Amino acid sequence: MATAPIIKPVVIPPPPLAQLLRAYNISNIRPAQVRNNDFQGKINYTSNKDPELYKSSLGTPVVIDLTFQSVTYTDYNTGKKYTTDQVRLECVLCTVSRPAIIVKTNINGRNGTVKEYIGKDDHQVTINGIIVGGNGQFPEDQIVALRRIADAPVAIPVTSRYLNALGVYNIVIDDLNAPQEAGGLSRLNFTINAISDESLEIQFS
Repeated sequence: MATAPIIKPVVIPPPPLAQLLRAYNISNIRPAQVRNNDFQGKINYTSNKDPELYKSSLGTPVVIDLTFQSVTYTDYNTGKKYTTDQVRLECVLCTVSRPAIIVKTNINGRNGTVKEYIGKDDHQVTINGIIVGGNGQFPEDQIVALRRIADAPVAIPVTSRYLNALGVYNIVIDDLNAPQEAGGLSRLNFTINAISDESLEIQFS
């Protein structure tokens, strides 16, 4: 029985540089000067990354998350007390803005206005996140827990390195937007619009 011949690959070497120069009629070529890197030896390559808190349900590292703390409130319609569950969001992005309160006064004969600075308004907080269930499973329990947080008629304490660093520790939720997505049974994209709330102490003398 005859063995099959061994086929060796064909290697085509590149043409010499002089041949390329003649073929493309290239002339007056000078070697380029190597530029020194001004940052050579000055770049700090040491890594001081923040440690991950835990792995998400998708297996990705979580460095900053958001937790809605549990609250207890009384329903004024029924008089019953309700306690919400603590809700931790792994996949979430927040946006915070805080406009100033300025009273503008027009004066005859003067261009522009006179501004009177009153103070800072509430923080405007937008929370965009994703709730993920198992493969082919609707995350109903997580959605219900989030809805109960949004329905609570009280300020919600939040734990988040991002929000807390900006001075937001309690929020009042304006609305929860959670649209369905075609083919997205196992996940739910949601948006929460909220404003910050600061505790007020009243002293009587």
